Amino acid sequence: MTPGQLYRRDWNYKRKYGVSAEEVHALWQEQGGRCGICERTVLWEFEGKGNRDRLCVDHCHETGEVRGILCWSCNAGLGKLGDTVEALERAIRYLSD
Repeated sequence: MTPGQLYRRDWNYKRKYGVSAEEVHALWQEQGGRCGICERTVLWEFEGKGNRDRLCVDHCHETGEVRGILCWSCNAGLGKLGDTVEALERAIRYLSD
């Protein structure tokens, strides 16, 4: 990443989630560089390998609290289900039938 891209990334973490790049990196390390849901490896420094490898900061839309690191696919999936336990439970029941 160029210095400008790093600056924008770090500024966005602070603006969107209220955390520093160092805090995001620490979360990423705590999770072993893996998505908190599917456990796929996510890249700390996005290297243009495709969206599925991209690190996403997952957060609660109501409280703003950061929950962890997800891959792009899992983050999008949660968002499409409205970030609700009820929708996830319905999806589980659907898959179980």
